[in-house]
Amino acid sequence: MKDLLRTEHLSRSDVDMILATAADFAKDPFRSKQELANKTVAIYMTKPSTRTRLASETATAHLGGTPIFIRGDELQLGRGETIADTARIISGFCSAMIIRTFAQADVDELGKWATIPIINALTDDDHPTNFLLIG
Repeated sequence: MKDLLRTEHLSRSDVDMILATAADFAKDPFRSKQELANKTVAIYMTKPSTRTRLASETATAHLGGTPIFIRGDELQLGRGETIADTARIISGFCSAMIIRTFAQADVDELGKWATIPIINALTDDDHPTNFLLIG
């Protein structure tokens, strides 16, 4: 599983693996402090959220990575860069991308063009990371 774009794409084994991993981290949050060592994770939000931002930045840091927070007005999307261009650029600098935005189609297209994992933290259509918290 490269991306987490839509809840409906998760197989039962994906859900089982994610929940088991989450349970392991709940017991020992610092068990993989080097998993993202020397790596960056882009956190792009056009829909702000205190909880999602803090959780994403904290999780990245706990895994040894560096979070890079990007607001919606800080990218050139819609002002000269396509989603495909943006996906390629971010893939060249970051090891993963977490996105919280309005259009599910934008998340799907990022997943299509990015060579790094894309994690949907919320769209108007889906919220797979929330599903995992309550599922």
